[in-house]
Formats: sequence, C-alpha cells, structure tokens
Amino acid sequence: MDSWDEVVQPSKNNKIEPDYKKDEVLKTNSENLEDLILLCLNELKVAHETKYEEDKAVRTAALFLKAQLLLSNFIKDVDLRAKQMKREVKRIEGEKYFHYRDNSELSKKLTEVALGHLINKDGDVISAAIQTSEAEAEAKRLDYIYGILKDGHVFFRNIGKSKSPWSE
Repeated sequence: MDSWDEVVQPSKNNKIEPDYKKDEVLKTNSENLEDLILLCLNELKVAHETKYEEDKAVRTAALFLKAQLLLSNFIKDVDLRAKQMKREVKRIEGEKYFHYRDNSELSKKLTEVALGHLINKDGDVISAAIQTSEAEAEAKRLDYIYGILKDGHVFFRNIGKSKSPWSE
C-alpha cells in the first residue's frame, strides 16, 4: 500500500462495488497483511498523539475490519498447520514405538514406561514437538493481534460516532 489516501478513498458513485476477488480474501499474502497491520498500528499512534478527525475515524474503523478479515483467513491457515503438526508428532511417536519395540536387542529389556521415555528422547520426536510448539505459539500471537484489531475497530468507530474527549 502506497498511502493512506489509497486505502480510504470512497467509491466514486457511493455504490457498493466489490474491490476484492475471491482469491484475494481467501488467500492472504503475509507481506500485505503485515503492511495493513502496521498501518492500523500507526493510526493508533496518531490517535494517541493528536486530535483525530471524526470522518477519518470512520474510515480507519473500516480499515481495522479489513485487517481483521484478512487476518482471520491467515489464522485459519496457521491453526491448520499447528493441528497437522500435532498429528505428525503422534505419527512419529507411533513409528518410533514400533521401531524400538521390534528391535531385537531392546525388545526384551524395555518396559512400556522405559520405551515411552526412549521415544520422548528421540531426536525426530523432539524436532516435531518443537515445530508444533512454534506453530501453536504463532497461532496464539495472531489471535492476540486479532483482538487488538477488534478493539481498535471499536475505538475508531466510537470516535466517528460522536464528539468525545478523544477527538478534541
């Protein structure tokens, strides 16, 4: 996005015309999303530091909604990846269980508890578990950002509704 004016210009005939293609809404480009979120955060900074115009606040509230929509699609993808990673950990654990259990040298010496500890210590299991934790942490971070965007939308919508101490 090049400028604020590009984002907030109303349509020429004030009719509702779809500006987005289906693929643009369903598949989110992470760089565009990051730029949009940064633009929203910059507007929060401006509102914090100076008087914020009511007309601009309404458009900014809409911008926050746009960011929420795009972020929600991105969160869906990240959540799916985290769930897939959890299943992958279980698959690897199962594979390692049978590998260690069927190993002729170890099978007679290992109890189920010891076998479980051996599986948990395996490098492939540890690596998959770390990737799962990272994916879950990313999903949680995006949920927090979504909440901030939601609160920002309400904040700017309220500025646009009426004169308040925030707009003076």
